[in-house]
Amino acid sequence: MIRNVRFFSNTRVVKQVVELNGMAEFKKSVLQSKSPALVDFYADWCQPCKAIAPIIDKFSNEDAYTKKNIKFYKVNVDSNEDIVMEYGISAMPTFGFFSNGDISHKVIGASPQKVKESLDQLSQ
Repeated sequence: MIRNVRFFSNTRVVKQVVELNGMAEFKKSVLQSKSPALVDFYADWCQPCKAIAPIIDKFSNEDAYTKKNIKFYKVNVDSNEDIVMEYGISAMPTFGFFSNGDISHKVIGASPQKVKESLDQLSQ
């Protein structure tokens, strides 16, 4: 007889945030896509970037955004200076919101509430 057996559900979040490397990947995935996109401009040394990353991973799995086909990307500012210069990224994290290949607006700083509000606008 088995006693004291406990079952745990697997609540692991599947990461759907894709890292882009180089302008060619960025153009193909973001600028030439018809899907709306959030781009997380981050740096490995940035503590606020590290703190908000799991929240962005969680957003990338929410039905409200996956059903609207919103794509989630991240760009390392230290290895993609051409993209950083093109979009005037000067603080990390910065979140760029793209629709039909154009940037509609940015959220500067690790504010989950502001990112969520912007995603809600993007999904309309």
